[in-house]
Amino acid sequence: MHAAKIGALGIAFGLSVLLELSSPARALMADGITYTLIAVSGQNTTTGNFELQITGINGPSDTEGGRSAVHAFAFTPDGINFSSATPPAGFNFMPGGLSSGGCDGTGNFFCFTTPSLPPSSPALAANSEKDFFFSVTVSSGTLATWTPSFKIDWVGSQNNYDLVSQPITTSVPAPIVGAGMPGLVIACGGLLVLARRRRQRII
Repeated sequence: MHAAKIGALGIAFGLSVLLELSSPARALMADGITYTLIAVSGQNTTTGNFELQITGINGPSDTEGGRSAVHAFAFTPDGINFSSATPPAGFNFMPGGLSSGGCDGTGNFFCFTTPSLPPSSPALAANSEKDFFFSVTVSSGTLATWTPSFKIDWVGSQNNYDLVSQPITTSVPAPIVGAGMPGLVIACGGLLVLARRRRQRII
């Protein structure tokens, strides 16, 4: 096989391995949308940073569609001695759960809400993605045992969207170093082949 083709194939394969190893392993799928809760850092300490990643918004698989914004979302403190939480940018923290009207202050949840109800239009583009970053602090123990249930309140063309109300697993991206070394070696090998081929042409 041509050296350039071998190099290109090596790079493509190596990068695909790295991407697979560095991506979250588990996610919650509801109403055609994917919700992924990612432990960004500090899961084994008393304060952890998390990302709620939402994909497939208003896409072909979205069974409700017409979504324009997230009004609020909430988690249970199941498995941890919850102390406090820092909300995402543009949101406020509220103790308690969530209903179709937003955070309602009742139930075994903690909630993040926008200061006012977002507009119901225009709808977000098809297959939009949203990312919300927040932190959680426990009074004792660590966040490694956190097993939350999840609710979310959408705003859009629908009168009331499904609040989801399902367990969500915290995902921890696999480190690239170590497990990802075979892919890294293949990718680097491909780059070396291409570089050598290019050098021969110049000479």
